[in-house]
Amino acid sequence: MLNNCANPPVYTGLYELLAVSTVFGKFFSQLVGTAITCAVSSGVEHFLDTEGVRGSNPLSRTILQTSQNPCEISHLQLFHSSVIDGLFDSGPNSCPNTSRYERVEKGLYRYRKTGQLWSVRRDGKRVRWRNLRTKDIEVGRIKANRISTPKPANYWSQQTKKVIGAYIKEYQLDVPELPAIPAPATPPASTTEAHTLAECFKSWKRTWSVAQGTRDTREAHWRMLGRVLAPSTALASLTITRLREIQAALKADGLNPTSVNDVMFKTLRRCLEHAVETGWLPGNPAAKLKPLKRTQTIRQQPSWEEAWKLIEEVCRVSPESGEILNFMLAFGIGQKEVKNLRGEHIDFERGVVSFVRQKTGKAFQVPIFDHGKVILQALRASGRIQTGKPVFVWRDPERALHGACERLQMPVYTPRALRRTFIIRALEQGADPRVVAKWQGHRDAKLILDTYGAYVSKEHEQAQIAKLTERK
Repeated sequence: MLNNCANPPVYTGLYELLAVSTVFGKFFSQLVGTAITCAVSSGVEHFLDTEGVRGSNPLSRTILQTSQNPCEISHLQLFHSSVIDGLFDSGPNSCPNTSRYERVEKGLYRYRKTGQLWSVRRDGKRVRWRNLRTKDIEVGRIKANRISTPKPANYWSQQTKKVIGAYIKEYQLDVPELPAIPAPATPPASTTEAHTLAECFKSWKRTWSVAQGTRDTREAHWRMLGRVLAPSTALASLTITRLREIQAALKADGLNPTSVNDVMFKTLRRCLEHAVETGWLPGNPAAKLKPLKRTQTIRQQPSWEEAWKLIEEVCRVSPESGEILNFMLAFGIGQKEVKNLRGEHIDFERGVVSFVRQKTGKAFQVPIFDHGKVILQALRASGRIQTGKPVFVWRDPERALHGACERLQMPVYTPRALRRTFIIRALEQGADPRVVAKWQGHRDAKLILDTYGAYVSKEHEQAQIAKLTERK
């Protein structure tokens, strides 16, 4: 390309570095390879420093002041885009997809699809992109400044000084001393003292877009937190040590480890994360907080035979509650699903009943088993299955079930225990845990095995052991 240019530039040797990268050894070879890659995608402009080629560093200024040959300038642009800037600038050595990212300022980009800001910085030979999880520029600057770890002034590696020194000596350039890396802008003074925990919670509450049940749960957690922590507490005083003290105080107040973890992580930590995004805190003090170990809870549930005896006793005293419990046991579902069941949800032709898990909002289907078919046929014969109308006249069956347990001298069970009885029965009968999870509206079998694996009866365990010890 140089041969086609009239009046070859004075510093032709500079451009030969692009083809002959062995002048300064392996280190410069890597830089030259980077130059070709970056130049193709970004041309003249470096994506972290878009001040342009002219005057961007001493080497560029020296060459451009001595020659205005277009061919020389084009080669300088190719060389400048990564090699010289790679030595004088702290920017990365690769270029972003500009169709996806919009440059806001040096080291700060906005993702066009979501509008979130990203920090871009160079860490040695690697370019590090980090999602700042905010759309506000001021908050993004604070976060980006906290992420970056700038080198002190007048710091340059010995290898870089050696390469640039050899370059200056070889081409006899009049270049001033290496510039110091500019120190980052001082972030604005923290204003955390002016904000309290109550202000942060109110501000966070305005951003909620969750179900009413989740809102009620967070409000309950906030009231629990108020027992051991004053709402007027300054955000700046919430250190990791203070949070551990709050965690211990909640446990001493009578909350079990699961409830303490819910208060600390589902509510307080998220509230403090909102304070970070708002710029009220430089970092989340709860980021390194560890949850309490949960104590394993052994819940009681009747066996399959005991469950049917209980339902018979309930039907004898309270037929309406007996119908509800009978349906819950036959299909392995909870009270909320039974309460919201309507006639159009029962499909006799396909042999399935459709439900919506009230906790997650996920729809799922349960097949009509033989013991459940008898129940549904009786409901249809009595005119209870009608489109747009609830199948059951709802009433809470818990009191009726407790009364039956006392009369039969059994442990006091809750209606939810019948769902566990159904799941354990299905596992003991050899049903695939993945299929059982599907009938419960779960994504996979992990929750089924983790939760109900410990409730397998001793009789079933002995039967499995017998299978392994049987001789042919």
